[in-house]
Amino acid sequence: PRLESILPDIARHSDVTIAKLAREGKFGGVVSLNVVLSKLRALDETEPWFDYLEALLCDPLALNLRNKIAHGLVEFVGRAEAALLLQAACHLSLVHRTPKESGRPA
Repeated sequence: PRLESILPDIARHSDVTIAKLAREGKFGGVVSLNVVLSKLRALDETEPWFDYLEALLCDPLALNLRNKIAHGLVEFVGRAEAALLLQAACHLSLVHRTPKESGRPA
């Protein structure tokens, strides 16, 4: 869950909208991780790490490590899975989170 919360945090600091407004007959809420990643990708389409993060955390076919762990589809999370998640966390910790021209402090 902590790794999954990093992407919305980066999006918020980049002034990317990550919430859906409530409308008549529909509840509001946060957008899915795939949508957050797609919006971040739009800020920098040349960033190759977005492909890796999408495959690892929110592949549209739901065959990703995040779903397997979160939904109990794997019996044991081993060293290889932990290494993949740690690698993603290390990369995300290096992402420069600055607001776009909003005047807010970083």
